[in-house]
Amino acid sequence: MAAKNTTRHPCPNCGSSNSKRIGNSWSGGLVGSVLLHECKCKDCKTDFNGKTGLEITLKERMMVIGKIFGVLTLAALAAMVAVNIYEFFL
Repeated sequence: MAAKNTTRHPCPNCGSSNSKRIGNSWSGGLVGSVLLHECKCKDCKTDFNGKTGLEITLKERMMVIGKIFGVLTLAALAAMVAVNIYEFFL
């Protein structure tokens, strides 16, 4: 099995390599932070994508929230349909 690449890009704001991976944020909780590869610069507090080295924009955060909301909506609809089908055959 190949080793996981843990190197991060430097901060796009100040150029510092002193950053940490964020495990939880307002942009989608645990899932959103993982999808965005979110890191925070310890020097200037900028949030950025550790994989691409680009600052995370509001548009990207909203897209992740929308995707999570869409998946949850589809799961809820599937559950409602399954309950209706079950009740129909009772």
